[in-house]
This record gives sequence, structure tokens and C-alpha cells, in this order.
Amino acid sequence: ARGAVAEAAGQKKIAEQQYRAALAGESTSFEALARLLGLLGPSRVSEILPALERAVARMPDSPRHQALLGEAQLAARNYRAAETSLTRALQLAPDGDAIRLSLSRVHLMQQQPARALSVLADARPSVDRSVLLGSAYSASGDWNNAVTHLQSALDGGRATPDVLNGLGYARLKLGQHQQAADLFRRSLQLNPSQPEIRKLLGGLAPESPRAAK
Repeated sequence: ARGAVAEAAGQKKIAEQQYRAALAGESTSFEALARLLGLLGPSRVSEILPALERAVARMPDSPRHQALLGEAQLAARNYRAAETSLTRALQLAPDGDAIRLSLSRVHLMQQQPARALSVLADARPSVDRSVLLGSAYSASGDWNNAVTHLQSALDGGRATPDVLNGLGYARLKLGQHQQAADLFRRSLQLNPSQPEIRKLLGGLAPESPRAAK
């Protein structure tokens, strides 16, 4: 509790000390492990991996601990280990949609869109699921289904550069140039520092009458 209060107040060093103290007293504390993982972030994820591995060794039948280890391994880009941990977590909690989404991300990072689609098939509808389905279908070259799911994500409020770019590229592959251009423009409004998207848009934008002269 003290760590959470310190973190909420922006006192990250104190929060980290509190979380580590909690783990020293109870090494399998899921709350302390999860909060410390979130606090450290991807750049320091290696610091918490040993603690997570020890916790899983002591609680091998806990889907939450298995999934948390898998998330940390995914952040560390150890995709094979993440797949093992998240697959085990899903075996322990077959209805765990969050686990399915994380496992599908692992498959996508391993360039395995068919496996990602298989995992996502049993997940309940959500914006996150739509984004991942769109990514998996794009990686498979199934542009119609990619458009369907990325548009669903956009309609659900996920108007991020990644979704806009993915949907724009899928529409571009289907020859829907005007729609693609509109999506790329929206993406650049959110993040102007995207030279590749700007280049794609430049290839789509028609010449103005003045430029044509």
C-alpha cells in the first residue's frame, strides 16, 4: 500500500524500495511483483525476471504468476520463453482473454500470424482483439479481413497512429487510395515524425493544378 501511494505521488524511488521490501517479506506477492514490473518498465525488466521466475517456481499452478512472467519475458523480447509461460498460463486459465491477447502478440512477434489467429479465435470481442486480428491478417496478406478488424478498432476509439497506418496500408493494398490517404493524414496529425508514412502519402496525393502547371 505504501508503495502504491508513493508511486501515485510520483516518488518512484521510494515506491520501488517499498515494492522490493514487500517482496523480501513475501516473495510470491502478486501485487508487489506486478507493480514493480510496471514501475521498472521495459528498459529495466531484466531486474525483475529472477524474482518472477522464483515466484513461479514456488507457485507453478498460479495462472496470474505464469502470465506475469510471460509478460515480462515478452517485454524482454525473449519470445520463446514468453510463449512457454503464457501457454502454461492459458492451460491453467482457459478463459483468460488477457492471456490470449498476450500470447497472440508473442506469435506475431515471431512472424506466426496463423498461430496468432488461432489463439484469438476464442477471445471475446474487444478493441484490443480487433487490433491484433487486423495485424495478424495483415501479416498474412489477407487485406480484406485486415480492413474489417482495423476499422472495427478505429470505430471502437483506437485512433492511434499504429491503427491508422495499418488500416491505411491495408486499404492501399486493396487499391482504395483516397481512403488510405485520409488515414495517413490523420496519423501524421497525431505524429508528424513519420517519414515513411509521409512518403507513402506523397505517392498518393494528386498534383494540385498549380503544381501541374
